[in-house]
Parts: sequence; structure tokens; C-alpha cells
Amino acid sequence: MAPRGGPRRAAVALALALPWMGSGVASLLETDAALSGISVPTFTETGQAQLVALVREVQPETLVVGDYETYGVFETLSPDINVVHVWPAVSVARADAAAATLRYAEGQHLLLVQASAPMVYNLPSARAMQRAAEEEGLALTPAAALKDGSATIYRVDRQPASDGLSAEPAPD
Repeated sequence: MAPRGGPRRAAVALALALPWMGSGVASLLETDAALSGISVPTFTETGQAQLVALVREVQPETLVVGDYETYGVFETLSPDINVVHVWPAVSVARADAAAATLRYAEGQHLLLVQASAPMVYNLPSARAMQRAAEEEGLALTPAAALKDGSATIYRVDRQPASDGLSAEPAPD
């Protein structure tokens, strides 16, 4: 081998590093195409601004968010919005995550966002959340949604009694 710091040693090191450098350049050239294929609103600056506008339209007192990818979006772009992230609890309570989140969100607003990929941190689909709400005696009422359907804010309330009677017990 060539002496330390010599031009021959530098040429050998460059020749050995070229495959990694080449793959890095190829990855950079493909980045724009890969990013343009991601359609979740949390990923782009425009999508994040649309989420903030959606929340401002509803003006919730508290917004319960169960999507990991929204973490930091509201805190950075609109720190005046009162956001409660439940994704840490969702990742632990997988089997009961939907029901527990809905019970917590009762009387508040819940943001459901289409995930970019299945993650242990995210709540189940909107359809699964609707089923869980019914099982808990709760109603998910859409308050606002992005036009492409990738994010919806729901009001979470107790379902009214089906027999026309009050769901609350009569006072003694």
C-alpha cells in the first residue's frame, strides 16, 4: 500500500468508495419521483398547511390526534391549537387502542389521518374507528375533511338513546 496521505492511497480509497458514492447519487436523482408518489397530508408543507387550515375551520377546544406522522405539525405551524397526541398510548394498548382513544376523546374532536404506511403508533382505519365508536355507545360525526379524504376531523359524542328516552339516568 502507499504511504499514509500519499496520492496513490487517495486514488485507491476513491476507487473503493465510488460504488457507494454512485448509489448515493442515483438515490438522490430518484428522490423527487419517490416523494411525489406520497399522498398523505402530513408529508408535504402544503399538506401540513391544509391540515392546519382544516383544524382552524373547525376551531376545536381540544384536538385529539392518534397519528404519529402529525407529531410536531401543529406545535410548529400553529402552537395556539390545543393538541393531545395519543399515539404513545396507542402503540402500547394495541387491542384496546381505538376504544380507549374514543373514550378519552368523548366531547372533543378527533383527527384521523390516512397513514403513509401501517405503523404501531397509528389508530386503525376510519371504518374500524366507527365500529369501535358504536361498540362504545359513541358517535363519530364528521366536522370537516380534506377534499381528497386523507384527513377527517370528527366530533366524538355519546350516542343518543335509540328509544327516545334520555341516555342519562333520572335523578333520584
